Amino acid sequence: MNTTTFESLNRCRFLIRAVGLRDIVASLVFLTFQLYLLSAANGHDFEDGHIERSITLVAHDDKVVVEYGLGCSENTMHDLIARWSQPENAAGADAHEAAPVPSNDNAPDGQRNEPDPDAGSTDSEPLHLETENSEIAGDETGPAPVPESPMEAGDETDESVVEAETRLREAFAAAVSGFISRNIDAECNGVSAELVVISAEQSSRHHVDVLVTFEFDLFPETEDGYVEDSGPVELTFRDRNFEQMTGAVRTALKVRGRTFLKQSETAPSLTRAERIELEGLEQTESLEAASVTGILEVLPRR
Repeated sequence: MNTTTFESLNRCRFLIRAVGLRDIVASLVFLTFQLYLLSAANGHDFEDGHIERSITLVAHDDKVVVEYGLGCSENTMHDLIARWSQPENAAGADAHEAAPVPSNDNAPDGQRNEPDPDAGSTDSEPLHLETENSEIAGDETGPAPVPESPMEAGDETDESVVEAETRLREAFAAAVSGFISRNIDAECNGVSAELVVISAEQSSRHHVDVLVTFEFDLFPETEDGYVEDSGPVELTFRDRNFEQMTGAVRTALKVRGRTFLKQSETAPSLTRAERIELEGLEQTESLEAASVTGILEVLPRR
């Protein structure tokens, strides 16, 4: 070891003693937190208009839990929230497009619904999110506004971008839970099942920004009011959302408890599922890619 190296080591030892190990650890923690903020601000890298879906069905005894994950860019979230918040879309418009605004050009003078010049752009109309699982919904004083896109925020610090992105994801989760269920068909032995929203929240999963959880009965009540709790079940699940948008989808089917899987071509987990790009596919092919089918057997209760 030469004299220069020896002197450098002595300086390092002196600095460690002077600063203290506790201060060094605190500095490392602060640096790690800053790196986390930068990575969180970047979010998932999706092109505008791209919708990434991951759908997992978990059949447990006489229930099926649906974990519906969505990933998209902040601009796409903001655009979809603005579309869904319009009054003409509040009663059943498909999740992938806004309902057309009826024309009143032929209405008599004085009866036309001319836009209010002081009302501003339709993209900034207030958003009313009716959900029990979100605090974004408007109160009695009025509906909650569409959150500002992080890309449009005036304050560009890391903390402000993360805060804006969090508000946007919360609003998107609350809005999407009410719309995607309208375009999902679930059948058990040919009987339609009703989907119930359990939760809608942000997600830190890979390529998932929001996670919506649904639940439906594996043995829906028949027309004569009879409900079984065991036996074979032919399960069909079709997701008709975002058919006219680009993106990709993965599906999985799991079983738990008294439920056993007899036959299915769906992967048993998302890690083993094929990611299917929807661009260039026919509508029937896209629907098939976002469908889950299988034959299950539910054992009797002991």
